[in-house]
Amino acid sequence: MFNTGMCNPRNYSDTPPTSKSTVEELQEPIPSLFRALTEGETQLNWNIVTFPVVEELSHHENLVSFLETVNQPQQQNISALVSQSQEQENMCTVVYFDDCMSIYQCKASCESMGATKYRWFHNACCECVGPECIDYGSKTVQCTNCMV
Repeated sequence: MFNTGMCNPRNYSDTPPTSKSTVEELQEPIPSLFRALTEGETQLNWNIVTFPVVEELSHHENLVSFLETVNQPQQQNISALVSQSQEQENMCTVVYFDDCMSIYQCKASCESMGATKYRWFHNACCECVGPECIDYGSKTVQCTNCMV
């Protein structure tokens, strides 16, 4: 194959690992357990972050424009969620583990604390997503000992 010069191929090595992540919904969340573990101060090795669901949904901008061309009903559902969350001012709570871990450890840790979903950043930072979150939490890496 030869390069015609018509396209500029994307160099994926230019993208930092912190901008890439893997997400998954967990099969048997326990919202009451997650809420209990994330209320108040903790001496555990994690960081609890809470922010408005509206802020979480602002990450949907690219997804919504993509879905408009692919699946119109899905886009309407997201728009309804945005307006619903603005009315209720729900808060999204996520937990970042301080230390790096494998994707399997991340999933197991989030399952054990009753999380609804998890996000594993490709620098090995793990984020467990609470039941009030509509999407997959924050796209910002906030693991204190895992910031490579």
